[in-house]
Amino acid sequence: MKYFGLIPFLLLACSDGDKDSTDDGDVVVDSDGDGFAAADDCDDNNADINPEAAETCDGMDNNCDGVIDEDVLTTYYADADGDGYGHPDITTESCSAIAGFVEDNTDCDDSSADAYPGGEETCDGLDNDCNGEVDETGAVGEVTYYTDADGDGFGTDDSMMTSCDVPMDSAAQGGDCDDSNAEVNPGATEICDGMDNDCDTETDEAGALGESTYYTDTDGDGFGDDASMMMGCDVPNDAVYQGGDCDDTDATANPSMVEICDTVDNNCDGTIDESGAFGETTYYTDADGDGYGDDNSMTMSCDVPVDSVLQGGDCNDTDASANPSMVEICDTIDNDCDGSIDESGALGETTYYTDADGDGYGDDNSMTMSCDVPVDGVYEGGDCDDTDATLNADDLDMDGYSTCDDDCDDDDYDLTPEDYDNDGFSSCDGDCDDDDLTLNLDDDDGDGYPTCALSVCYTLDMVDSYGDGWNGAYLTVITDSDMWDYEAEDYGSIEQFCVLAGSSFTISYTSGSYDEENTWSLLDESGNTLTSDGPPPSSGDVYMGMVPGGPDCNDNDATITPFD
Repeated sequence: MKYFGLIPFLLLACSDGDKDSTDDGDVVVDSDGDGFAAADDCDDNNADINPEAAETCDGMDNNCDGVIDEDVLTTYYADADGDGYGHPDITTESCSAIAGFVEDNTDCDDSSADAYPGGEETCDGLDNDCNGEVDETGAVGEVTYYTDADGDGFGTDDSMMTSCDVPMDSAAQGGDCDDSNAEVNPGATEICDGMDNDCDTETDEAGALGESTYYTDTDGDGFGDDASMMMGCDVPNDAVYQGGDCDDTDATANPSMVEICDTVDNNCDGTIDESGAFGETTYYTDADGDGYGDDNSMTMSCDVPVDSVLQGGDCNDTDASANPSMVEICDTIDNDCDGSIDESGALGETTYYTDADGDGYGDDNSMTMSCDVPVDGVYEGGDCDDTDATLNADDLDMDGYSTCDDDCDDDDYDLTPEDYDNDGFSSCDGDCDDDDLTLNLDDDDGDGYPTCALSVCYTLDMVDSYGDGWNGAYLTVITDSDMWDYEAEDYGSIEQFCVLAGSSFTISYTSGSYDEENTWSLLDESGNTLTSDGPPPSSGDVYMGMVPGGPDCNDNDATITPFD
């Protein structure tokens, strides 16, 4: 019950509570003073709640119609992705905003904050702007594609299209200048094949795979200067594959050449006329300055080394007197460096003769020239019988003839083989007067006796039986005229004596104190032994002989002879 006219009165009259009374005497209670009795007021303790109050969204039944917050609640929609737009099918009502809910219910995909009405369409597989289309033309992030007919990942520029998804037979890259050849595209490596492989409008340009290195070859010797190196697919003019030319103005200088002695680096190894160069000369170190070097110091070189010469063969490079140009001399040095010292033919050689019989004279036929005395060699030759020491060139009687000159008695100056009167006979032949041509050994009348007596020679051989070089005895030959007396010396020897025809001789033996067993023999001119005796017990005559014949007093009458 509403009682608006009584309110002032009641408020003033009642002092013991919010009570009033009606005309009929009933007491009306309005605790909250909102003009509505407690019986009509659904909450008489809250003046904002009464049947006439406006329903507000405060969780109370403001108008006391039994419904709380009717017609004043706001519907909120779940916004799971937090993009400010709610899911139209998930709602709640509330007087105020609730976390996770929004008033807008136009979200087409509440699971993605990138999809909402008015959103910017992007290429992400979502309907970002909630227009019912996904990744439609014009979407942010669209990619430009090109038709790729050859499947090399590059398309032709005139086939460009944009799309979020890759169209069939398309590529994200354009620029393919030949979409019929998968080996030709902007990502390909340019190679030397006559095509524009990388689609840069150039064919086989610098840097192409397979380029060769070339060098400018100015002198045309097939080698170029390293400083002129260039890369290319085609051979440039005046260019070659090989570098290394150290002088590209000289065709005789390049790495293929043989180094020769010409003061040029022919083989381009950085060294001029080095060891081994063609045309090198052999030099030898000449330490002694004699013009010849030691063979062990041989050096091959284009230039003359210090202290070197062209000729080797020096056998002693510390002695200038020893080299191949020297004459060998007798000085115990190999002067001519032939490997022999004082060899045959050396200057200063002495003539020696082999002296086999030790008589001091050698056989002329055994003459030897030598710096050193040979074994059994002597200075004197002229030995006519080098097996007999009694026959040699020694002129004992100084008559100009030796035993080798047929001197019949080398102790008698008057007996020589010289025929002074040219009668065909010498004193050694028994010429009794070699100054008278008519007195000689010719038997003119044929009676067996010449005008001169014949001379008969005998050989007396004394034998040293013991071989001690001492016979201890003497033999004396005495002729009847004493013209050719001869006393044999001791020591074993062979001695000769001559006796005039018609005369006699005696051999006397004198015994010594040693070697009484020594023997002697007498041989005639033919070598026949006339007698051979041992020593007698004492001195005395041993042998007496008579030489037949004598001088013819008349050599013109055969009836007149020395023994007629």
